[in-house]
Amino acid sequence: MVRQLIEQQRATRYADFVGAAVRGRIPIPEAVINDLLSVALIDNSVIHDLHVILHGDQVIEVSMTVHKWIFHKRIVLDLVVEPLVVFAHSPTIRLWLPQSHHVLRSAAHLLTTVGGWLPRGVRVSGRLLEIDLGEILYDQNLPELVEWLQFMAIEGHRGMLLVFVEFAIDGGPRRHPA
Repeated sequence: MVRQLIEQQRATRYADFVGAAVRGRIPIPEAVINDLLSVALIDNSVIHDLHVILHGDQVIEVSMTVHKWIFHKRIVLDLVVEPLVVFAHSPTIRLWLPQSHHVLRSAAHLLTTVGGWLPRGVRVSGRLLEIDLGEILYDQNLPELVEWLQFMAIEGHRGMLLVFVEFAIDGGPRRHPA
């Protein structure tokens, strides 16, 4: 019954809820992030044993084993998360590699362009790692969240990310990642 109501609302693009707005703060513990990443990479044959440690001050330590062709290495990265999510065409989280990871940037670029080992919605370009939330949410059949998301900011704390969001149902045109 509830599922039917939701599907009816979805069919009308939630017209009965136009004007609704929600602002919130979502604490996401490090353990939950690691669980989400392990599920997202379950079918990935290149990245293994991925683990994230949240150090605070927007710094995330990512450790993983990468195995592609003859390349087999345990990699540890310190990434810096931009606090504001970019909304150019789709909500995108941006993380930056330190300048000192020049060789790793080159290897990541080669592996991603030739090998295609990153999950859909994740891109590497130079020092920049982008996670396209819009593309990921569309793939998970959650287009409403992309349409309603008006603002998103991330605060990195020790052991936890605080995600600040604003959602609004405005009944406007659909946004879809390019």
